[in-house]
Amino acid sequence: MGVLKIRKALRALAYARDRRALARGVAASLEHSVVLRSLPAAGTILDVGANKGQFILEAIKWHPGANLIAFEPLESERALMEYVLAGLSRLTIHPVALGDEDTTVPFHVSSSADSSSILEQTPLQAETFPGTQNAAQVEIPVRRLDRVVDRSALTGPVICKIDVQGFEMNVLRGFGSLLDAVDYLIVELTNIPFYEGAPNSADVVAFLAARSFKMLGIYAMYIERGVCLQADFLFGRNAQKWL
Repeated sequence: MGVLKIRKALRALAYARDRRALARGVAASLEHSVVLRSLPAAGTILDVGANKGQFILEAIKWHPGANLIAFEPLESERALMEYVLAGLSRLTIHPVALGDEDTTVPFHVSSSADSSSILEQTPLQAETFPGTQNAAQVEIPVRRLDRVVDRSALTGPVICKIDVQGFEMNVLRGFGSLLDAVDYLIVELTNIPFYEGAPNSADVVAFLAARSFKMLGIYAMYIERGVCLQADFLFGRNAQKWL
């Protein structure tokens, strides 16, 4: 077991909900803790690519008053999330993926579900992360955020986490004018093509910079041979809120 997994398991002992989740193999995403505890108290948290609810499980420790809106297209992962987050009255789960058009698409299911994507994997994915190769394909609904969520539901400050395995630009374009309502973005980005057609981190940085987001930090880096291949990027509209 890796060091981070051990830390997650030990920390889970302090929280009843985390202990219950851990019994199902779900651990809060401790790697986001340093950022979540430093951001202003959120009014709304959007979790795009919510998987089993790991991010929300961590976020509610630091933002207990936030309204929670999650998006997860895979039924198996969504069922676990519903179990893990049961009883949260401010939680809404949408059984869709987000993108830049309303459609239905094939979804490539990985042997490790959190590596699943609308995009096809390149050979680099399984080479770099063994055990994440595609194992199945299912049809899923895709929706634009601005056709699923009304702006009135986005009470600020709004924190949005996006973890969609290369589909980041499509998701962001589908926000439409709702992107103006987001204060902080946490986006997992890569610097090599793990998925066909995925953007480089620089492409997303430039897209967001043109929409008044500043890059505030990079963390949870995956480094191989001294090179950062993947990381979580924090963006904000007003750096003074963070510094």
